[in-house]
Amino acid sequence: MMCSRRANYSYIIAGSSSFWKNILPRAAALLDVSPITDVIEISGSNLFVRPIYAGNALSTVRYMGSDPCLLTIRSTSFPSMSIPACSESNAALIDKVDPSTFIEDDAIGKSKYVNLSSQDTERPDLGNARIVVTGGRALLNAQI
Repeated sequence: MMCSRRANYSYIIAGSSSFWKNILPRAAALLDVSPITDVIEISGSNLFVRPIYAGNALSTVRYMGSDPCLLTIRSTSFPSMSIPACSESNAALIDKVDPSTFIEDDAIGKSKYVNLSSQDTERPDLGNARIVVTGGRALLNAQI
């Protein structure tokens, strides 16, 4: 997803998966807009219904921000639609992307591994331990 004000999109819609719930707030921050998540009904051009209180209540939200409106949609709340065969009238343009442009370090801005550092302590490293025994109040003391 390219976040740019140059494109005049009204809506950017994604599925309510963990992937898009991770990406959409970041894109919204770059675009300086507020996303609307888990939409289960579209009532108007800027009127959406979404669950709140763990799904026990529904909230109607009116989007009054600037374009684009970013949404995640719960796909199970909408009826499935048959997709007609592609014809020349509804064919979309496909842009070819050169994958070698993504190999550069700062091309996308993704994270990269730098190093692993740890402190020397007298305590054992629990990450490398074969067996970990925990205690606490239930054991009362170390005597068994």
